Amino acid sequence: MSGNVRLSKTVLLVDDLDILRKMIRDFLKSLGIEVLEVSNATEAIHTARSHTGTIDLLLTDVEMPGMSGWDLAPEIAGLKPGIRILYMSAAVSKGTTTSKNRNKPGCPKTSKWKPEQLQERDLKGVIAGRSLRGAARLIS
Repeated sequence: MSGNVRLSKTVLLVDDLDILRKMIRDFLKSLGIEVLEVSNATEAIHTARSHTGTIDLLLTDVEMPGMSGWDLAPEIAGLKPGIRILYMSAAVSKGTTTSKNRNKPGCPKTSKWKPEQLQERDLKGVIAGRSLRGAARLIS
């Protein structure tokens, strides 16, 4: 990673898998991004409510115990208008929350991608408002 360009942005990172969440957190921090890190949807909603600054991006796991990332996103968007949303999943299988919700009206079209595929240039583009090239789609 170049590390030359720093991003002064804030990302709300939601993933129930500690090791994966920490890996992504460290990557984001290495880019100079402020990371609000939580392990579930309830914590994410609380954090979005209590954070007085801007949250530029919700980076959420799709499949989590309790509320899914699909259901979490509109809740956070209601609290933080203008937030960009990027869904991720380390394991997407048939019959899961992802496949059930992917074709609902108003739900963004997505492709499967894994967190380790996320590159610095992609993340900078996402935060700047561009779609992730051929990997995931955003809603705004």
